[in-house]
Amino acid sequence: LEKGKAVKVPLADEIADSLLNGTAVWSPDGKRVAVLWEDRVAGPGVAGGGGFGATAKRITIVDSNGANAKTIREFQPDEYVLSIEWARPRFGEMTEDK
Repeated sequence: LEKGKAVKVPLADEIADSLLNGTAVWSPDGKRVAVLWEDRVAGPGVAGGGGFGATAKRITIVDSNGANAKTIREFQPDEYVLSIEWARPRFGEMTEDK
């Protein structure tokens, strides 16, 4: 991964078609990408909406080749998420094998 160079990461269609603008971030080691995307869900939406108009946002981690997608967090339709970023390891979690 070269800094400043665009890289295309293949994603499952359901994720690629539902990405939120500017919400894909590389892991610090450049091996994975975290993406924020949304999916329509049944139930009440924001401010009392109903039917299938509600959307749930999800954070999914994928390898740089698009493999091993794993959703690590799903937000309810009434929760707002504007951006995502990788957390830095806390002191004591930084070892040679991690």
